[in-house]
Amino acid sequence: MKNGKNRIIYRLINDLIRILAALPGLFYFRPRIIYAGGKRRHYRGGLLIISNHICFFDPEYLLYAFWYRRLFFVCMKEFYSNKFKAFWFRCFGTIPIDRENPGLDSFREITDELKAGSAVTVFPGGHIDNSQTGIDSFKSGMVLMALKAGVPVLPVLLVRKKHWYSRLCVIVGEAVDIKKECGA
Repeated sequence: MKNGKNRIIYRLINDLIRILAALPGLFYFRPRIIYAGGKRRHYRGGLLIISNHICFFDPEYLLYAFWYRRLFFVCMKEFYSNKFKAFWFRCFGTIPIDRENPGLDSFREITDELKAGSAVTVFPGGHIDNSQTGIDSFKSGMVLMALKAGVPVLPVLLVRKKHWYSRLCVIVGEAVDIKKECGA
């Protein structure tokens, strides 16, 4: 988001959408947020969230768990096929990335958001996974982004609903300090 004026417009629309969608979604999904160690935490500052990808609504599910923050989501550039879609997805707080040939532009945009204190969400698999095996392994690019921005990585597990009337379950793990783990 290079243009400051556009950035403000995107964020205002994003906040409006979140407010309007919150109540119906909360009533339907009735999210149950489980924290590792049993203690609720509110994460502030830059944060790289790594989550499994179980359906198209995963960004919405994560917004329920992190309702107190504006989240950014890394998504495939194919969603930006025309100007209308590009505008719409930017309003939802997405950062495009070319999965086949990831470039420095996406890397810089993600690390800039992280350094600015934003929370950026990455789905490591890059696609919807129906296997329910958990979170895919960390890619080296994700670790490098967190290391360069100096932010922790937070694993989050989304549990698929068994029935339409089941509650949504989001399991938030412990934040991992990449600098400490890498000895940097």
